[in-house]
Amino acid sequence: MFPRVFESILDLDKQTIYSLLSLSQHFSHPLKHNPNDHRKLSKNQNIFPHSLVTMFFEDSTRTKLSFLKAAQNLGFQWTDFPTQNSSINKGETLIDTLKNLEAMGHTVAVIRSRDNEILKPFLQNNPLKTLALINGGDGINEHPTQVLLDLWSLLTFANRDVKNGNHFSFDLGMLEGKTLGIAGDIIHSRVAHSWLKLAPLLKLNLVFFGPNEFIPEKLKSSHIQNKYEFLSTIDFLYLLRIQFERHEQLIKEPIEQFKKNYLPKYGFTFDEVKEFSEQTQKFCPIFHPGPTNPGIECDRKLLESPLFFGLWQVSRSIEMRMAILTKMTEDCF
Repeated sequence: MFPRVFESILDLDKQTIYSLLSLSQHFSHPLKHNPNDHRKLSKNQNIFPHSLVTMFFEDSTRTKLSFLKAAQNLGFQWTDFPTQNSSINKGETLIDTLKNLEAMGHTVAVIRSRDNEILKPFLQNNPLKTLALINGGDGINEHPTQVLLDLWSLLTFANRDVKNGNHFSFDLGMLEGKTLGIAGDIIHSRVAHSWLKLAPLLKLNLVFFGPNEFIPEKLKSSHIQNKYEFLSTIDFLYLLRIQFERHEQLIKEPIEQFKKNYLPKYGFTFDEVKEFSEQTQKFCPIFHPGPTNPGIECDRKLLESPLFFGLWQVSRSIEMRMAILTKMTEDCF
């Protein structure tokens, strides 16, 4: 069963994750499903379809708009909650706001916040009966829907077949024993923290690369400090941007100087990855949750090369988020 409050990737067991992947596979073939088939009616409303509300207290492009596109594909109604001019700014609590959204007939809310574990209180004592909640990224804690679409992207990139309508096969066991290398601002990355929780379930190895101050103490044993050794160890490269908005104390030098020095030391350019591939005969696909900051964690040439699969992830995000909304509403209502 899919949880009514999806707060952490640990809320899902392996069987539920497999169900989401199977649904994503179904939605990957535009000729094999009709959006009208998924205009499900919620049990608490006899005439209206499900209604998604996005509540984003932080900026977002991919997460918010891919949930919107997924909802539209499924025939959901959709509302973007106006965080900048809502009654929360007058002192209304999140719980009371959500109760009001529930009373209006909304059935799913995706919430993004700067606060860690913002949905935790709803796990112990949930006052909501007909409104399900999804963590759209909370502080530096977790981003469970991102790690699910990343998983779907990793499983399908090798089996992509555009000529066949992007209908993919997948084998969850293909990641067993493989190594995902995460490079960048790991200490502040909510998706990296979700990967740390999901990887053991998949028997996927994780290693890390970046400045020492960006690596949490508990991950120091998996921190590879040599770029060539790091590339030699991994099967997939997962780049992260530097979250300068959270680095008030960790970065000691002037920000502009830090940015200038970062790429040659810890970033990846197309030329160096291409040279590595030619020398080792090893193809290492590069993924990125976005947003990218060209000139810092990578160069523009790499982003526009066949090595980069960031836009592949964006395309797969629609399928996975359609799967999440479908599974949640089918199991919860």
